[in-house]
Amino acid sequence: MATFRVIRSHTVRRAWVSAAISCALMILSTSLASAQDSWTSLASDPVPKFSPAGGAINGKLYVSGYSTATFPYVMHLNVYDPALNTWAALTPSSLGRAYADAAVINGKLYVVGGCTNNSDCSFVTNALEVYDPGTNAWSTLAPMPTRRLDPAVGVMNGKLYVVGGNLGALSGYPSITTTEVYDPAANSWTTLAPMPTDRRGAVGAVIDGLFYVVGGAHGNGAAVGTVEVYDPAANSWSSRANMPTFRREAAGGAISGHLYVVGGYTSMTVTTNESYDAGNDAWTELAAALTPRYGAVAAVINSKLYVVDGYLQNASATGANEVYTAGIAGPPGPRGTIGAQGATGAQGLTGATGATGAQGAEGLIGPPGAQGPMGATGSQGVAGPMGAIGAAGATGAQGPQGLIGPAGATGAQGEAGPTGAQGPPGPIGPTGEQGSTGATGAQGVAGPMGAIGATGATGAQGPQGLIGSAGAQGLTGAQGAAGLTGAIGATGASGAQGPQGPIGSTGVPGATGATGPQGTPGPDWPVGSILLLTPEAVPPPGFMLIGTVNQTINAPGPGNTNLRLRVYVKQ
Repeated sequence: MATFRVIRSHTVRRAWVSAAISCALMILSTSLASAQDSWTSLASDPVPKFSPAGGAINGKLYVSGYSTATFPYVMHLNVYDPALNTWAALTPSSLGRAYADAAVINGKLYVVGGCTNNSDCSFVTNALEVYDPGTNAWSTLAPMPTRRLDPAVGVMNGKLYVVGGNLGALSGYPSITTTEVYDPAANSWTTLAPMPTDRRGAVGAVIDGLFYVVGGAHGNGAAVGTVEVYDPAANSWSSRANMPTFRREAAGGAISGHLYVVGGYTSMTVTTNESYDAGNDAWTELAAALTPRYGAVAAVINSKLYVVDGYLQNASATGANEVYTAGIAGPPGPRGTIGAQGATGAQGLTGATGATGAQGAEGLIGPPGAQGPMGATGSQGVAGPMGAIGAAGATGAQGPQGLIGPAGATGAQGEAGPTGAQGPPGPIGPTGEQGSTGATGAQGVAGPMGAIGATGATGAQGPQGLIGSAGAQGLTGAQGAAGLTGAIGATGASGAQGPQGPIGSTGVPGATGATGPQGTPGPDWPVGSILLLTPEAVPPPGFMLIGTVNQTINAPGPGNTNLRLRVYVKQ
């Protein structure tokens, strides 16, 4: 019986210990499950800014940039106090710029690069300024060797590292790989080994003395997920696992060896939140941010990531202020050792023998021994590495080409265009030479604007002078019809030529008359004057033949007369 009692006592104690351990594990599991990452919305920036620059100093977030409330845009500097959840305005920089970047060194905010105009970022700057919260004042420092906008920055060993960026509109928006470092002690810059991948709008962060540059976009706007790391000791770059979501102008910061990358622009604004484990070269997707945006400012304060301002999908500025609390827990640590078994309770006394020899009552079972102390909880295990990314599926075979559609019907022929307007008539040419006077022929009527032609030598009509200047008619010939119908100008005047009238029919040749008097000299024609003469007419000095035209003359009697006239121009 004694043996039975001992075994029973051990069994009771072990069952109680097992239940206690199970309860403790449930409590630990519940505690780990509650340590989830989360986002909280805070007081918004009272002056929303697009693509600002900022950083954390003494537990406060400083944000510098353009406000879109007025145009031209105005620079503002605002500071957020997480302890009070309030904002305050400070002295802004006198240099207005967007797409700059900033970092904090020894309690001061260094702002570098960006573009200084309000429209297309055509004026890119290399300016470096520093803000001192102690004096609420700005100072200008040695300019960066390379002008650029939207670079990535980081601080190592008290020096400011600037990498990548874009040269702006005047250069065609090329992204660059240039790496430069600023030494505040010497107020000077040094050029370092270039980054392998050209890009702008990347996230920069320093982890364990190495400068990580993540994501961004090439000059053509194509987003990348590239991760490259700069080692200042070796002045060299190396590659790491790509970020799963390719994007540009995201916000980010490093907490406990993890780089968090939030929001940004793919082909649209996103809320994606991904964490890079530098120790395991692995990425994890976490709780998404509350506001989709790009071009925001981010800073780490008390192991929390604050994200402020930026662009919304419609390119308007937002003042949204959100804080991310990282809550990634590793797997449970190993189970602690079971405590030592409690001492065996004292065996109960054997009952006295009964009068009739009956066995005495069984002694009481001794109380269970006190439970040994619970083993200490094992330390938290290291998170296992992320599984390898599965291989991409094979590309499907191309489908057959669709049938060619029937040809469209031929469109109706368009209507003929209107007849062009008739050009203005040329100026009246100079008067032809005067013919000799016929014996008895009357002098022909003078044509408009030309000098009076001389009487024909043998009674034949004198050669035609300028268009509209008729030769003198022979003595017995019928008088020719009037010349050009334009108004008759004064002799030699350069008045505007009237429309050409019908040329009269040639009169019947008269008898040869005596030589008539010399005709009045024609006008002095200006350079560029145009003459139309019959083939047998001789142009005045200084005129050059440039072509011929056909002219139909309405003559008296049946039918019309077609003449081929020569065209001359005064040199």
